[in-house]
Amino acid sequence: MDNGSMFTEAAIRAAGGRAPSLAGDVTDPALPQRLVDAAVQQLGRARHHRQQRRLHLVGFTRTMAKEWGRYNVTVNAVGFGIIETRLTQPLAGEASSIDVQGHKIAVGVQPKVLEWVKSACPLGRMGTPEEAANAVLFFCSPLSDYVTGEVLICGGGLHF
Repeated sequence: MDNGSMFTEAAIRAAGGRAPSLAGDVTDPALPQRLVDAAVQQLGRARHHRQQRRLHLVGFTRTMAKEWGRYNVTVNAVGFGIIETRLTQPLAGEASSIDVQGHKIAVGVQPKVLEWVKSACPLGRMGTPEEAANAVLFFCSPLSDYVTGEVLICGGGLHF
């Protein structure tokens, strides 16, 4: 690995990111498949961690519901899919960054990822902030008085 690659990898890790490296010769016909295999392996790990977090949320919600139910307190959670916010807008130009303590931070999502989300979602679109708020409002209303220990996924039918 050359110095430039090592510097880039160190900078990504110092910023809290993951930077797996894979050395190869760009003229090697097998390199593209190796890159794809490495990416799939990394994404598989990310999916596994996401699944573990989801299971922890479900377990925590159910445990709290059991503990607080005797006091007539309901405990529920809402999990969100991709909701249209400034963080999920297409990456493009000056509008796709925010200022944090004098530093411009890029926010947004690659347009191709947004296209995939919309095509993979059974409702064919991302959710609105109002729709996300309505999922929370349900648990705040008398309509959910006999609902406890549940996790409502507000994701248009798309489950990551």
